[in-house]
Order: sequence, then C-alpha cells, then structure tokens
Amino acid sequence: MKKVGIVLWMLAAVLSSAAATPDDALERALSLASEERYAEARALLDPLLERYAEHPRVRLLDGILRAREGRVSEAIEIFERLRRDHPGMSEPWNNLAVLYAAEGRYDEARETLLAALERRPSVIGYANLGDIYGKLARRARVQAGELAAQRSGAAAPVAGEGAALALPRDAPERPATASPGAESGDASPADRSGDALPVPAACLRAGGFEDRRVLAEVEEWMESNGAEVSGLHRVRERRVGSWQVYLPPFENRGEAVARVRDIRARGVRDVAVIDSGPVEDGISFGIYRTAEYRNRRVAALERLGYPVRQREIRETVRIYYFDARTEGDPDVLRAAWDERFPDRSFERVDCR
Repeated sequence: MKKVGIVLWMLAAVLSSAAATPDDALERALSLASEERYAEARALLDPLLERYAEHPRVRLLDGILRAREGRVSEAIEIFERLRRDHPGMSEPWNNLAVLYAAEGRYDEARETLLAALERRPSVIGYANLGDIYGKLARRARVQAGELAAQRSGAAAPVAGEGAALALPRDAPERPATASPGAESGDASPADRSGDALPVPAACLRAGGFEDRRVLAEVEEWMESNGAEVSGLHRVRERRVGSWQVYLPPFENRGEAVARVRDIRARGVRDVAVIDSGPVEDGISFGIYRTAEYRNRRVAALERLGYPVRQREIRETVRIYYFDARTEGDPDVLRAAWDERFPDRSFERVDCR
C-alpha cells in the first residue's frame, strides 16, 4: 500500500459517542487503538461486533482497525457501507478518501474528501485535501514530462522541476476577504463621525496536541466558542510520550522472576520482568500513553499492596498547534480553553 501524508479520521468523533454503546469496552478499545495496540483493541472490539453489529461507531472502529491491520479492501468495504447507511457521518467519507489515496486512487480520494468537507468543513480536512492535490500535481508533472519526451524524443524532465505551482499543505478553511472600507473612496472607521469603532480581532495560537486524530474535536470546540480557525502547524518536540508503571529492580533476575510468578498467582495480568535499561530486573506492569488508564492501573496495584512507581519515557513527537482569530474577549476564551484543555498552550499572537 502506498504511503501518503494523510491519516485516518479515527478517534475524536468516536470518543464523544462512546457512551451511546452500553458497554465501556468501546472506550477501552478506542484508547488501545490510539496507543497503536491494535491486537488488544481487536480483542475487545470483536465481542462488541457480535452484540452491536449495526452500531455505527463500532463499525467505524472495525474499519479503522482493519486498515491498520493491512486489510485495506475490507476496511474500504466497511466504510462504503457506512457511507450508504449513515450518509450524514463525515468519518466514513474521510477514511475512504485516505484509503483511496493510499492505493493511488487520487481522483476518487479528492471527490470523496470534497463530499466529506461539505458535510463537516474542517482545517484537518482541508489539510488532507492539500496533500491529495499535491499527489495529483506530482502525477500530472510526471505525465507531462513523459508526453513531452515522447513528442521530442528527449529525456523526460524530473518531476518537480520547472515552474510548477507549489500547493500549500495546510490550506485555509475560508478564502481571504477584503477588509471593510478597503474600496477606494470609503472613509476609514475613524473618519465616520458617530460610528462606533469596530472591536479589533484577537489572534492566537493554541495547541500542543500529539495525536492528530483528536484535532477535529479541538477545532470544533474552538469554533463553537467563537474562534475562527485559520491554520494548523506541525513542529517536532522532545517530550514525555508515555509512562511505565513498575517495581524497582530486585537483587537479581531470579528474585524478579519469582515475584512475577507470585503476582500472576494473585490474578494480575500484563506483568513481566524488565530485560534491559535503567530499571533492568525490575517488574513492569505496562506502558501507558494516557493518564486515565495509567492512574487506574496504579490505583488497582496499590490496593493490592504493590508500591509501584512511574517512569517517564521521552520521545520525539510531532506536535500540532492551531492558529485562530476571535472577535470576542480573548480572556474569556482563554478561561474556557484552560478549563477544557488544562495542559495545552494558549497564547496571543500578532494578527497578520
């Protein structure tokens, strides 16, 4: 399967609807999928498919997991059925576009993604569309070079050379519009006696999200709070990516192995001796990317009397930030942001 620079529309919309299924196994399966623990997610999802075979969110996750498992044709079939059964859902359309693009079917990907954007406009969707147009542009350059070579007998030029247009990766969601009063002869707001001065817009940059799959949810939240999202930026940062829950190293590996047997005898699963690294011969109770499941694990182990510790694991990750603009009070927006996303950054920037 060809690699492309766009990703499956996976979890943001699904998580918000997990409560619609009378079983929190879906929420757990979603969390495992977000951590790329696909086999474990599949083990939880299969019983849900038996009980809720027609539930759209369960079917959506099934398609996502099949795509991640390399069963792309099966995933496409699931998303196509979902699109027919629930045409108002944007996620099946978006995921079909991604899979079509991965197979090199860029024309179908473009048309499908345009249909998705009609249902739910988003910066993420337009960023994906920009990637697809980039693939189409490269294909067109290659075809143009081959045709020119056939007609002239000369070697085909390398794709990308010449005066080809550079398509932006993060296309703006809305076209730029002229400012009021910009036409020749219009008086400026300050010259209109009696007119109230317009409230200046505030521009901001907010984010710090590692998982691109939650960005659609964040964008929707910002726009529902009066902020117009205008761009998406990616940077690379070194930060804590996960946490290991563990018991410190024992005197030797034999002691660690014996303790693991005792722990398993008490019904505790997902436990193993650590083979290498700074806590070699310690006992690992798993590595967790989300605080929720890490804290649950720690609490359960402490209730059993195990004095577990937590170790940060750092990694280089891609971090996403939104540019946005608001006509409202930015301090009010900041307070709402801090309440909803307490660990994410929010700063005022100069409007350009």
